[in-house]
Amino acid sequence: MEPVRVFAIDDSAVVRSVISRIVETSGCCVLLGAAADVESARDRIAALRPDVVTLDLSLPGYDGIQYLDELDCAVHPAIVIVSAATSPGSPETLRALAHGADACFDKGRIVTEAALFIRTLVTTGRRRRATEIAPPRRALRA
Repeated sequence: MEPVRVFAIDDSAVVRSVISRIVETSGCCVLLGAAADVESARDRIAALRPDVVTLDLSLPGYDGIQYLDELDCAVHPAIVIVSAATSPGSPETLRALAHGADACFDKGRIVTEAALFIRTLVTTGRRRRATEIAPPRRALRA
């Protein structure tokens, strides 16, 4: 099966490097690129068309929730929030999911739970890819 294409947005160069290493060594994902903020990522995401974008919530100038709200009506890649604020059940996790994130992952666990992180990327990326290429449903006739 074709690898899941990933793009990472995080203001920390260390975190971008860790995500890159985990993704590239997974065997089922490929990192298309990374950016430190939404503004520098926007055109690259449109050109590269990743299956999934990892997105930090706390970014300079334009936070992750604002970006999620911007994507509300547009066709876009799956979004996996990777943030120190998104532990399971936290208010920020619930807020991100309510604003359209496909999944959330605690940034502090991406190394210790790398296999789960990759499974999250693969699941959300493939699900999004399948909805984009699925034929339109026909209207039911009475």
